[in-house]
Amino acid sequence: MVNRLEILTQHVHNKQYYYWIHHDLFSAQWWLIVILSALFLFIFYLLVDRQRIVFILLVFFSLALY
Repeated sequence: MVNRLEILTQHVHNKQYYYWIHHDLFSAQWWLIVILSALFLFIFYLLVDRQRIVFILLVFFSLALY
C-alpha cells in the first residue's frame, strides 16, 4: 500500500512539474513578475538611505523570515 502511494505521489509530482515547465515557466505572467521584481529592486536601490542600509536590510530580512 505504501509503495503504491509513493508511486502515485511521484506520478502527481511529475504531472505538476511537466505543467510548470510547459505552461508557467517563461510565460507572460512569469516575465511580468521578473520585470516588476527587478524594477522594485532598482527603485529601492535609488531611494534607499545609504547611511542606514544595514539596518533597513536587517529589518527587511527579519520580517521576511517571520
